[in-house]
Amino acid sequence: MERLFEIGLSNALMSAALAAVAGLAGLVCRRPALVHALWLLVLMMLARTSDPWTALGWATAGYLIAGAATFLWAGDVRTRVRTAEVCMVTWNNDAPTLIRSRVIRSLGATMTRADEQLAAGAISPAEYEATWWRVYDRLAPGVLEAGVR
Repeated sequence: MERLFEIGLSNALMSAALAAVAGLAGLVCRRPALVHALWLLVLMMLARTSDPWTALGWATAGYLIAGAATFLWAGDVRTRVRTAEVCMVTWNNDAPTLIRSRVIRSLGATMTRADEQLAAGAISPAEYEATWWRVYDRLAPGVLEAGVR
């Protein structure tokens, strides 16, 4: 019985160490597949000595804690990162290109106006996000081409 306890304890300690590595990898690594694989290893190690549902619960809790830590670690940065770039060839002035150019300028003006309105308190953050997503939907691949032909 004592030997079984030692095996269970060593497996739990190895699982905890691997969970710590997986948690740190979730914070630092930019490869989600690697992080998922590490958490799967934690789950498999826990399942060796405990009920599979208990193992799944612990692995899920660890994964959610790592996600919450990443969310908190990102802080205000996650709300400030917005980029939109457009590159136009100036000598290509056929009608479809000019129409696309005007649409893109209009969408850029919509995003700028939404930024200004949010800063002034004229719109809520939800309205702001909805405006940006409408613009993103219009900029999706194939949308501009379909509307110009």
